[in-house]
Amino acid sequence: MFLNFLPTVIVFQGEKPIYVRERDSGLYHIWIYATTKLFAEMPIYLIVPLVLNLMLYFVVGYLDKFSTFAAFYLILMLMV
Repeated sequence: MFLNFLPTVIVFQGEKPIYVRERDSGLYHIWIYATTKLFAEMPIYLIVPLVLNLMLYFVVGYLDKFSTFAAFYLILMLMV
């Protein structure tokens, strides 16, 4: 689960000087930066588990019910 966090750490290192400059000038607070970054990355956080779910669900041989499919997707999404 920590492997999903590493790209964020790597990207933030490059963005840190810009963030510090804009924070010191009073443009925005950390919660605004974190919230907008979360919204920008949300499609990736939702699509990657869906693709994994589509590949694994039928190969593993789970029941052909939407409720089971949705529960499996929810578990994968929460892990991401």
